[in-house]
Amino acid sequence: LRFVPVSELNSDSVNQFVSKVSKELHFKKTPYNLMLFYPRYLGDIVTTLALIGVFFTSSKRAQRILPLGLLGLMPFVLIFYHTESAFLCEYRRMFIYNTELLLMLAGIGLFSIVTLIRTKIETYLEDRVLRQIFISMLAVLVIGLLVFQVNSTFKYRDMLYHVIEPKDVSAIEWLRNTEEDTRILALPHVSKAITPIGERRVIALTRARLGSSDRINEMSTEFFYTSCNCDRKKEILDKFETMELGADYVFSQLKINCEFLRQVHYENGDYIYRVLL
Repeated sequence: LRFVPVSELNSDSVNQFVSKVSKELHFKKTPYNLMLFYPRYLGDIVTTLALIGVFFTSSKRAQRILPLGLLGLMPFVLIFYHTESAFLCEYRRMFIYNTELLLMLAGIGLFSIVTLIRTKIETYLEDRVLRQIFISMLAVLVIGLLVFQVNSTFKYRDMLYHVIEPKDVSAIEWLRNTEEDTRILALPHVSKAITPIGERRVIALTRARLGSSDRINEMSTEFFYTSCNCDRKKEILDKFETMELGADYVFSQLKINCEFLRQVHYENGDYIYRVLL
């Protein structure tokens, strides 16, 4: 940061500052599908219980922070649904924060319903045996809801966004055979799995916080989406080199035929190339 005297401020400097701040707070659309919807991600049962939880917590001062937090983040999620742009925070991060709130609200919703029904049973049923029968039926109902929720989770599992697929793990593990200071070029979302699994550094990562570079992500994405244009791929690699982010290897899910890339490993549709520049 640099402090500028008020006397040196002018409209151009203010506009530049506002433009820079706006750019840092704006998260652009990414080239892969990130449209996650809560019923699909959590299942219909949890989503319904969460809405019930919102009803019960809204009337209690100590718990009101949960629906207020959900209400505060939801507009940003809705903006992304309509404009495919996010502000202040990357979309998936807001989505996960909201999901955590919904899970807490779902637990409160289920607890509130069970408590309400049990109170009614104990109030209006004087026969102890009949009371126990109804409470047992309530327990079976709760277990049934949880079982159906698990089934719905498996039902939607293949529709969720994945960083990588199970078939990619072995190829990423192969990267451990490379030198420890190796730097890998891969698509930004795939790169998120390379460091924890392959134990190697990466060039581009999907933007998740302020200060990360959209430009680097755009360049790395362009590298893999420029089809057979080897000249452009070489320009991008050279540019990374000038930025002191030179790539030693390329991890690609598509075959690349360029003379400066030598294939050193192939497994389950994943190609690993040594950069010869």
